[in-house]
Amino acid sequence: FSSISVSTARTPPSPPHTLTPPWPPHSTSQRHWNEWHRVSCVASALSGAADAQERRRSCRVVSSISDCLICLAEFVDCARQTLLPCGHTFCTACLDSLGKAKGAQRACPLCRAPLPPSAKRLAELAERTIRKVATALGWAGGVGSGGECQWPSLSASQEGSVQDAIVMLEEAIDQKSHRAAVAYAALALQYNSICYSRAVPLLEHAAERGDGPCLYQLGMVFLDAKVDFEHAFGCFEKAADKGHAEAHTMLGWMREHGRGCSPSCRVAMVKYTLAVDLGCNQAARYMRGLKDTLQEYALMIGTRAVIVETGNYTQGVVIDLRLHPRVYFSRRVDSRRRNGCYVIALDGGNVQIEVDVNAGTVYWEADFLYSNALTLLRKIENNLDSTEEEWIQTWAGNRSGNNGWAAPTGQNGGNWNKVVTMFERAMQQGHPGAAKVYGDIHFCGKGVGVDYPTAIKAYGLGAENGEPECHRQLGVMHANGFGCTQSYFHARASFACAVESGSSEAVQNKRDLESEILKAAPLMDSRVEACFIHSSIPDTITPDTAGGIAIDFGLDDCGRGWYTVEFDFGEVRKVDRCDLSPEWANITLDVSDAVAERYEESYNLWQAYAGEANSNTYWPPLMGEADKVRRGIMSAVIGSLEAVRAEGHVEAADLLGCIYFYGQGTDVDTKRSLTAYEFAAKCGHGPAEFMLGHFYFEGIGVERQERRAVYWFRKAADQKHLNATIALGVAYGNARGVDPSWRIAQEYYEMAIALGGEDDSLLSLQLNITNLAPLMGHRVELRVRNRLGGKCGVATDFRWYQDERKWRYVINLDDGTNHLLMPPESVVAEGAGSGGGGAGAG
Repeated sequence: FSSISVSTARTPPSPPHTLTPPWPPHSTSQRHWNEWHRVSCVASALSGAADAQERRRSCRVVSSISDCLICLAEFVDCARQTLLPCGHTFCTACLDSLGKAKGAQRACPLCRAPLPPSAKRLAELAERTIRKVATALGWAGGVGSGGECQWPSLSASQEGSVQDAIVMLEEAIDQKSHRAAVAYAALALQYNSICYSRAVPLLEHAAERGDGPCLYQLGMVFLDAKVDFEHAFGCFEKAADKGHAEAHTMLGWMREHGRGCSPSCRVAMVKYTLAVDLGCNQAARYMRGLKDTLQEYALMIGTRAVIVETGNYTQGVVIDLRLHPRVYFSRRVDSRRRNGCYVIALDGGNVQIEVDVNAGTVYWEADFLYSNALTLLRKIENNLDSTEEEWIQTWAGNRSGNNGWAAPTGQNGGNWNKVVTMFERAMQQGHPGAAKVYGDIHFCGKGVGVDYPTAIKAYGLGAENGEPECHRQLGVMHANGFGCTQSYFHARASFACAVESGSSEAVQNKRDLESEILKAAPLMDSRVEACFIHSSIPDTITPDTAGGIAIDFGLDDCGRGWYTVEFDFGEVRKVDRCDLSPEWANITLDVSDAVAERYEESYNLWQAYAGEANSNTYWPPLMGEADKVRRGIMSAVIGSLEAVRAEGHVEAADLLGCIYFYGQGTDVDTKRSLTAYEFAAKCGHGPAEFMLGHFYFEGIGVERQERRAVYWFRKAADQKHLNATIALGVAYGNARGVDPSWRIAQEYYEMAIALGGEDDSLLSLQLNITNLAPLMGHRVELRVRNRLGGKCGVATDFRWYQDERKWRYVINLDDGTNHLLMPPESVVAEGAGSGGGGAGAG
């Protein structure tokens, strides 16, 4: 601003009014807006604008020249020419280029009077100032947003800031700034000290050119100041066509209240939705208010209705709701119900009628059907004989049983079919009571046969519409697996919803379910570990294990229990409860020296009385008088070991398991033995892992679970445990807990021999291989009548497939085809003319 007189001192000049720093800029750079330079820029712009306004008022000279004296072009459009405060007129583009020219002085080319600040800069600074004041007042509208109320009284500093913004906006308007005209008109609607008329001509000129913000603000002037609803509606429609979000909002409000147009709640909701999609928060608030208003009326837009007039019934669909305005120009929410009419499209044609909302002749079709079905049901009860009356009483009192009685016959039978049909139609239209009754009919099988899938679908519709008893019945069906897969998780959730909705019976149902979960599914809601044994034998012999949380439980059609586990690796799977166990934590125990010494003492006493047969021998009962001392010492040893185990000593737990298992100095107690071995196995103790697998393998004290046994055998075999390695060979050789694989069984037996075991098991397996699978481990040739015929490879394994009741060779062909399964009769030794692959028939 070289043409404006500004102090050259280091301190900023004092503005004519107390002006707080404007709102932070949105589009310009932030680097120049430090503390003193920001105030200096605003003060300079304000000073230049005020000086220009004063010169405009004092100078009455108006240029009569029709050509721009800079570019010598003729003035065609008044919007493209700028009248300076000195009275001279030039092209707007010429003045802008003059201001941007390097070294050029910002002054009138004729009289050298200083030029005012640019309109864009003045409008921007004024908007920031107004926005800061509006934010301080807690007004969320902002400049040009069409607020809903007048500003409250302002403080002295706020009043000064607003007056400064007015000066800058007026100068920008004189420079033909549309942006300033929009802001000025919006401020006039909120601030009574100025009049909007100064901005209206510029707004109208811009509106003729199709400027969206100007059209919207002109509409606000017509709406709030001139109370001209028809012209306001037209401006808002044109602005909405330009994609103006607030214009869509105001169109929705005018449609809702019937201002300047015919009322239509349907169109209002469409307009609000468009405005929300364009990012207008005000429209979301209006939409919520409209939804609350519609809730006050019996029928919603899109529902079916029945019109009752002198015994005649007319049906149709409610396509709109037109509400009359409450009071003259009020946008506040009124608690009183508004008058209006439903617009109903009748069935069977294009006829639309309007029915007063307070006439009492329009009903929701679902409500109409439900009430008539209940009336007809009472009529059937009055005409029933004793047997049928007993039927209807039982049906009304017992909705959870399955009596399977037949429907009434004769005239009552026809009426009963009408009852069921009316309940069904009412349910399909969202009536919660009809959904409950329809579900009860099919759940109990009253006249239609038991149909659990239909019942659960009906209860689901009723639950979606907030019927507590439908939630409860869904819980009963999920808990028992009626018409769906049994799921304690969904049953618990349904009972919880029923309790929250106020069902007193669901409270007891929820308690009973929790008791059943503790009995049938003790691992539910806890961390578990699963062992996956694949149906096809992998090359590796290490099982897949994973941890997770058991979130659900249910029984399948065969009575097998399945947990639904959310695993740590991100998947949700159903796992057989036999393959699931509590998660074994990796426990690290720090045993003190005193505890270790106590264990050594107890171990030495036990070994002294055990003699040579110390671990795998059953002791005879210590019942005689001579065994009294020995029995007392062993009792002390067991007590000491129990105390040491409580301190976390793993070997003490293993020894206790041995003592209880073999009854050494005490009674045989497999349950205590299992508990002790389980503790030691959790800590990774190899012998205890083998014994725990032995318990599951043979079903000692627990249900036989061979797959879980194989899991523990493998963990023990990883620690070079001899018996566990032999047990794995037995499992693979005899198909116990795993699919058989003589190759893997042979590998385990060879590992056991390397660990010092006997070769009896290996010799027995080799004898079976010689008799049944002589080609195992040798090169073979395929004798089949297809593309594989004549191909050669190596028979790597021999397996039994329970589903087919057949043995098959596992062959890796020379062409790269691996794990090819072939029956023995289709395999011969390589180079052999004919013959099979051994007895092989199994």
